[in-house]
Amino acid sequence: MGRRHQDYLQKIFNLWGLFFLAIFIFSCQQKKDDQKTVYISGHLKNYSNDYLFFEELTPTDLIFKDSIIVNDLGYFELDFIPSQTGFYRLGYSSNNFITLVLKPGESIFVEADAENFNKNYVVEGSACTALYRDLNQQIQKGREKADSLREQYRNHMHRKNFVSIRENLKEEYDLIREEQRKFLISFIHQNSYSLVSILALYQYFENQILLDEESDLDYYVMVSNHLSEIHSSNKHVIDLKKRVNDRRRIQQEDNKGRQSLEPGSYAPEIVLSDTGGDNIALSSLRGKIVLIDFWAAWCPPCRKQNKEIQEIYDKYKDLGFEIYAVSLDRTHKKWVEAIEEDNMNWIHVSDLKFMNSPIVDLYQITEIPYEVLIDRQGKIMAKDISMSELENLIAEHL
Repeated sequence: MGRRHQDYLQKIFNLWGLFFLAIFIFSCQQKKDDQKTVYISGHLKNYSNDYLFFEELTPTDLIFKDSIIVNDLGYFELDFIPSQTGFYRLGYSSNNFITLVLKPGESIFVEADAENFNKNYVVEGSACTALYRDLNQQIQKGREKADSLREQYRNHMHRKNFVSIRENLKEEYDLIREEQRKFLISFIHQNSYSLVSILALYQYFENQILLDEESDLDYYVMVSNHLSEIHSSNKHVIDLKKRVNDRRRIQQEDNKGRQSLEPGSYAPEIVLSDTGGDNIALSSLRGKIVLIDFWAAWCPPCRKQNKEIQEIYDKYKDLGFEIYAVSLDRTHKKWVEAIEEDNMNWIHVSDLKFMNSPIVDLYQITEIPYEVLIDRQGKIMAKDISMSELENLIAEHL
């Protein structure tokens, strides 16, 4: 065999080697992708639309992923490659869908009634989705009970004993809500290492969330801690952890704020402009007993109370009593007009930022009128007090 012929055969072998290597790499990659691909198939009863929508629920958005063809026999199929376990919606509309909790590599089969996806649907091949289905069906039972109570309410509205019937129905309604809440708490305790528990935390009964981030924070913390142990990189777990940390920070700040407003604590400083634009500091009134009065021209109870405050002010202003009125108004004109109409001849300040004023958070004001009484050293004597309590305290300390 000549040298030239040997070189030719060598080139052929090299080309075949590269070809088989490419096939090997492709097959390995395909196998790797198959391990991540989620395969969804299913069958619908009573279907009328040829297309289903498929969406992903991210921590911040609802993202359309694909539309799925339903064939003449009601069967459909879809495959996609998720980056991690996530939450998805499959259905016909925003009022007619089911929620899926899908892991990479799962092959699932869905059977549902197209007229009401959420009722008695079956999912095989996804343990998390099956767990969420059980959760959802229990919540749905509570909603159906509430619907039944509303129907009874409408049917009995014109009966003579309607008042007592209404009270009984309200008691039943509250009992159903409490049962739903207890169910969720039990569910979360039993499944706190499952991503489905994130969905459980945010379940509603009618238009009320059953577990509130503020009052039920312990359950959010538990789920966040447990899921962070095994799903630390999952975007839903990361988002929950952030929400928990933010809520903790807010609670700490609120606790700190409440402590700073306790009787005996120095009143937080306020420096705002008066009606003429000059700044007046609360601390400039040291040496006097001062009523900090939070009010607004648009607030009817405030305007009514101004008359009572006027009587107290006229009685004690020459004895070392002063009023530092903080308006939560929006406009200078309305603010000044109210001062003149109500004959309020004491100190008035405002930043005209309505309830967005930083003073609202500083003094933790949730409604007005709101009063804080401070002593001659600037320490809080009392807060959120009635006019009779106010006058007694002033008389006692002047």
